[in-house]
Amino acid sequence: MFGWINDCTESLVVTKFGIEKWRSIKEKAGCDVDDGAFIRHQYYDDKSTISLVVAASDVLGISVDDVLEAFGQHFMEFTRHSGYDNMLSCQGSTLRLWLSNLNALHDHLQSSLPSGFVAPVFWCEDDEEVDGSILLHYYSERGGLLTPIVVGVVKEVARYHFDLEITMQGLQKQNDPVPGSEDGSTYEFSSWRIRTKEPSEQWKLTTKFEQGNATKEELSPAESAPFRNADLAQCPFKDMSEEFRKSPAQSEKFGKKILSRLFKKKNKEEEVPPHSFHSAQSSPAIIQHCPVQPSESSSFCDPAPSSAPISMSGNLMKEVFPYHVVVDGDFGILQVGNRLAKLIGAESNLVGRHIDKIFEIKRPVLGSWDWSTLHKLEDQTFFLQSMTSRQTKLKANIIHLSASPKQVMFVVSPDAKNVAELTEMNLTMSDLPLHSFQRDAVFLGEHMYSEVRSAHKLDKLSKKLANERNLSNTLLYSMIPQNVAELLRNGKTFEPDHHDEVTLFFSDVVGFTAMCAELPPWDIIDMLNRLYTVMDYLAAKFNLYKVETIGDAYMCCSGLPEPHKNHAEDIANFSIAVKECVKLVTSPLSGQPIRLRIGIHSGACMSGVVGTLTPHYCLFGDMINTTSRHESTGEPDKIQASSITYGRLCHFTEDAKHYNWTPRGLIDMKGKGQMYTYWLDSGGDTNPHVGPEPLNLLVEEVKKMLETKIWKKRRYFQKRASGSTNMTEFVDTSYQDNLLGEPDENGNRSS
Repeated sequence: MFGWINDCTESLVVTKFGIEKWRSIKEKAGCDVDDGAFIRHQYYDDKSTISLVVAASDVLGISVDDVLEAFGQHFMEFTRHSGYDNMLSCQGSTLRLWLSNLNALHDHLQSSLPSGFVAPVFWCEDDEEVDGSILLHYYSERGGLLTPIVVGVVKEVARYHFDLEITMQGLQKQNDPVPGSEDGSTYEFSSWRIRTKEPSEQWKLTTKFEQGNATKEELSPAESAPFRNADLAQCPFKDMSEEFRKSPAQSEKFGKKILSRLFKKKNKEEEVPPHSFHSAQSSPAIIQHCPVQPSESSSFCDPAPSSAPISMSGNLMKEVFPYHVVVDGDFGILQVGNRLAKLIGAESNLVGRHIDKIFEIKRPVLGSWDWSTLHKLEDQTFFLQSMTSRQTKLKANIIHLSASPKQVMFVVSPDAKNVAELTEMNLTMSDLPLHSFQRDAVFLGEHMYSEVRSAHKLDKLSKKLANERNLSNTLLYSMIPQNVAELLRNGKTFEPDHHDEVTLFFSDVVGFTAMCAELPPWDIIDMLNRLYTVMDYLAAKFNLYKVETIGDAYMCCSGLPEPHKNHAEDIANFSIAVKECVKLVTSPLSGQPIRLRIGIHSGACMSGVVGTLTPHYCLFGDMINTTSRHESTGEPDKIQASSITYGRLCHFTEDAKHYNWTPRGLIDMKGKGQMYTYWLDSGGDTNPHVGPEPLNLLVEEVKKMLETKIWKKRRYFQKRASGSTNMTEFVDTSYQDNLLGEPDENGNRSS
């Protein structure tokens, strides 16, 4: 299915249930497409769409049929908002006509979509069993799987365009077994009986009620007075009063209603004779026509004088309609257009042959040529395919020429929507009928196809642009808080902000200076990359804001940029998790797990943005220095907390037993004097985040995360002095990695 369907599904769920439900549905369906990233003109596998529908049924707790019906209703709203409202509104004056024109609409849209779009087929007929209702038939190459969507679409069309509440009674479903069938046959299409809930509005369904309803409009007494005894043989305007003659507005309104009423009454009394076709080959085709010849003395309402009928010869008819076919009541071909045989590649004369030997009906699926079935297609276009070697695709309409003897003309034309399809049929514009609009349609189709290709490319580019924008925003928000970034993006300045309740975390790697002296830079970078990947993962898990990293120092906090009442608990849980999870990262120097010194402290600070070339979000205040001193005076594999943080965690939490402490005592700190500190040893048994059991699970989770990461081997360089200059050049030796062993202590390699 095209991305239209998936995009509409996302719109439905997000609009009705929220973005979190949609993300749960995507996760359950195994869909890895980003939010809002479905490309409408791109083809997606049917299984992916069905998986989304089934997942939506499970997550939302409703049946699959209800999901599909809700989708059908929302799809109409979705298409209206996508710019198709005017096109949908002018489909038909009644629901029956609206549904009958769906095939033409799909045929039009098919020319504006990439190859692969297979439209379903609809056709309507008046219900002969239940008066006042209509029958809707539906065929899809996907069978009856998506029939609930049709129910939702039709109900929404009736509600929005015709202000109707309807019921749809399912009569049969495509591919379901026919009851009582011994050969296991199945229904070829799905059918519904459509009725209105309010009987008085039944006229809005079908054309036969439309005309009857139009006569219900009554004139006011003042308007109808001059015509109560009017004779249809006389002009009713002869007795018009001066009041109506002097008032143009009243005359116009009055005249329209009277004329409409009179002519409809006239039509009921006189049946217009049908067009007659007398000769199939050379005799003239007679079309009864009585032209109006007004005279100066007569009113335009006077009867028109009779005149001779206008005739069209058979040869002229074959030229005007170069691809038509005239058949009799037994579907024997009586006449064909001049160019039809060449178009379909017929080698013999077509006249006298049965039409089912020349053409087959492709859409809608009807099975065979049958008048009772073709009667359903009188008000719409249907599609044929020649049974010759070319298998030319055609479209046709029905025109009744004579009732006795029965003669029907199928006005056929090539099913070419653009120049490419026209070229495939070995046709040019001059081969298309001059007296039809198909040439304009092909030009329009070619223009639309070109526009759609451009729109498709633009759609892809816009999705990529949106994705890149999201990536850039993610990167920007990782360095600067989102509210600060939006201010700077709008050209405004960020005023320094004061934060009363903040807890800060500082850490550094034990022995980092010695590592830098002994190891090449790429080993240090790889180690820090793994370490910070672990710490960033845990910081996101505990909702912390990462301030910055400087070398091996990692700084994060809780309580800013947005206030958070549990800031001390989050930092304490994060510290315990980091102390345990960093054991998964080994030192490239010793091969042993790296060790950290950690310090935490709570207090107040200021935040602000400094710099214009590369703006940087910084924290200022005495608590920053105090936290740094707690880290620098700490010990490896231990968390040193200030007495303020200890007090918050012991006296202002739900359970003081969430953490295990060891008093350290008074510690001399540079610039601060002596401060009483505590060791945060571990989480208590009742701690739901970093207690013994949850902590083990968290370590396993981080371990799996590291295993899924793809760690690229870095290219490294050997530094050597150039012989001819004082410049230093770097030679890439990474290609030797697969040929040479590891370097020894002197830098030499053995093969």
